[in-house]
Amino acid sequence: MTDRFLIVNADDFGQSDGINDGVGAAYERGIVTSASLMVRWPAADHAAAYARSRPALSLGLHVDLAQWTYSGAQWAPDYLVVDVDDEVAVERELSPGWSELGCHPGLHDDAPAGYRTERSIAVAVLCDARLRAGIAERGVELRSFADLAARG
Repeated sequence: MTDRFLIVNADDFGQSDGINDGVGAAYERGIVTSASLMVRWPAADHAAAYARSRPALSLGLHVDLAQWTYSGAQWAPDYLVVDVDDEVAVERELSPGWSELGCHPGLHDDAPAGYRTERSIAVAVLCDARLRAGIAERGVELRSFADLAARG
């Protein structure tokens, strides 16, 4: 029995039809277990209907409080919790217990400017069978926020 659990949460669900399609693909064929719904965006009704038809997809509400800064022709984080190039530091952050990986899947080209190009790449990565195998090889079990809430 594993003591390492990973929630893969797709962000921006409901922002556009393309993002909804990407979240759906990453859920149905990939490792996404949960999504954050942006209720004020044009495709929110479609996203909510999709989630209602798939009760195993854990759905939460997206709180949009911060953003990366675009400066000098590149995106820069406002802060970093850990140096992602330091494998030892990253390993310490995925210690036993519950972890969340946020992602921004999307298909088509109807997403707002932030992450537009990267969204289709995210779908491909999330749906890559090697990723699922690598997660399992490391003894990590995919779960959703609903699973975490059910623990009490």
